[in-house]
Amino acid sequence: MLSIQYLNAQGISVYPSRLFFHAAPGNSEIQTIHVTNEGKSDLLLEVYLKDWIRDSLGEKVYSPPSTLPKSNASWIRYTPNQLSIPAGTTKELSVRLTVPEQGVPFTNSMLFMSQINKQDTVFKQDSRGRNIGFVFRVEIGVHIYNSTAAANSVKKLKFIKLAELPKPDSLRRFEVEIKNEGEEATDATLRFQLTETTSGQAHPLPDKLISMLPGASQIIRFNLPDKLPKGNYQLMVLADGGDNSTLQIAKKQIVYE
Repeated sequence: MLSIQYLNAQGISVYPSRLFFHAAPGNSEIQTIHVTNEGKSDLLLEVYLKDWIRDSLGEKVYSPPSTLPKSNASWIRYTPNQLSIPAGTTKELSVRLTVPEQGVPFTNSMLFMSQINKQDTVFKQDSRGRNIGFVFRVEIGVHIYNSTAAANSVKKLKFIKLAELPKPDSLRRFEVEIKNEGEEATDATLRFQLTETTSGQAHPLPDKLISMLPGASQIIRFNLPDKLPKGNYQLMVLADGGDNSTLQIAKKQIVYE
């Protein structure tokens, strides 16, 4: 299945929002980013790179380029270094990634485009009727990945634990830890099912979307519904990574007394 990602910020859209390279050591690949100025004012964007990882809760943590072990920032060249985009037009940014002979199997970075020309001031009234000026600065990031694995390689997600957290109040809180044991950055949907074992009545819980780098573990916390009838329940968490993945399941028996 072909997945196309778009990014939209204040008055700007970017396609694609993620670049997936599959360049082998010693080889280069080129991809193109299309940037559209949907606003009424011209934009001047500076282009630069940063490294990033996700912490244990899935939040991005940024670092200077070429400082993290799996950074590919030093392999990347892009043109132009600045994008001048008149209102209502689209410009292209060419990104070349060249893997050295000793390149590691998976690397990533983030390409940012940040507005550097003067921004328009927008005035709005607060609750007391005072005019307050706001300046909106456009900044948008595109993920860049390179993997030497085949583009259709098998995704490997594995549950590490499913456990209940201490109860500071009447809510019952759980956390599930999952690890990406594959060679690709993987998006997945976590689906939660809570079923009363005697009656079979199901209690719906909202899905959660996750995105994980290879080798990373992530903790997802969630609450069960409040004031459920007394009884025995089965909590089941399913990790669905889409194409080229096997559905992973974690289960836990719980009691409401």
